[in-house]
Amino acid sequence: MKVRRQGEESYQALLDAGINWYEAQNTMEFYLLEGRAVEILITSLTGKGSRIARIVPEELQEGITRLRIQVEMKDETHLQVELEDLGFGSFRTATHHIWKEEIEL
Repeated sequence: MKVRRQGEESYQALLDAGINWYEAQNTMEFYLLEGRAVEILITSLTGKGSRIARIVPEELQEGITRLRIQVEMKDETHLQVELEDLGFGSFRTATHHIWKEEIEL
């Protein structure tokens, strides 16, 4: 994912390359500052380039919110992505709604 750290854009790897697909999983929290789309950069390990997978949770309200993302490989070619709405303190109550999407790699 492309994220902003200390005011600068940087890359945050969600999964590490070089591990067995059945061991590949990760959870992290982040703030979505604008819009409703979460973009995941899918980078090919074979050098075939990269592409962006865009997830737009339908019921998510626009505006700053905190999300938890959990990713895990379902098999060698499918990534399971789960997003949970954690709100934004007293400004936006957490709904704890969960969205799941499977991305073909």
